[in-house]
Amino acid sequence: MKRTGHFRYFTITLLALCLILGFGFFQPLSAIAAGGRVLIVSLQTGSADNAGAEFVQLADVSGAPVDISGWKLQYKSATGTSWTTKASLGAGTSIDAVNGLLLATTEYVTNEAHQTMSSGLAATGGHVQLLDAGGNLMDLLGWGSAAAPEGTAAAAPAGGETLARKTDGTGNYIDTGNNAADFAILGDSAPAPAISERAGGAAADGTNPMTAD
Repeated sequence: MKRTGHFRYFTITLLALCLILGFGFFQPLSAIAAGGRVLIVSLQTGSADNAGAEFVQLADVSGAPVDISGWKLQYKSATGTSWTTKASLGAGTSIDAVNGLLLATTEYVTNEAHQTMSSGLAATGGHVQLLDAGGNLMDLLGWGSAAAPEGTAAAAPAGGETLARKTDGTGNYIDTGNNAADFAILGDSAPAPAISERAGGAAADGTNPMTAD
């Protein structure tokens, strides 16, 4: 009986320590992402004159380069049940906190893209998700009529507009776990600039987080 009591005491103590130290057993996706992962930070479903001119931009929020070899960007329609891979990141692919990584279709300005992706993002609503090499969900964005976004779906951008993640005014991306609260529509078609150009220029009220103006 004494050994059983000691074991019970040890188990309770261990569980308490896990909760205090925050081992992450019950952390939400947003907390994991903000703690040193990669986020989806901007998206375009088409330009004003070309529905196939699409891009998705990723950003490293960890402050150190991240190896994203084998990661995948996938798409699901607004009410769909299955995911389609739009881009697979090859061996040796990494992302840093300064430049990010731009995935774009061949209809977009391809010399700006780090890697091409296949087209097919619906303008009225859909989802994109980022998976790591082990298939773990790193980030999720739903817009328009998306049925299964992170929190509430962000607004659907029109052709030539960019759906962009807001920042906190110092260049740090906001990630509350709610797409509607975290993203805003910009009137221009452009991915986010380098972090040095974002610092001090972003706002949580939906003003343009893409520029330092």
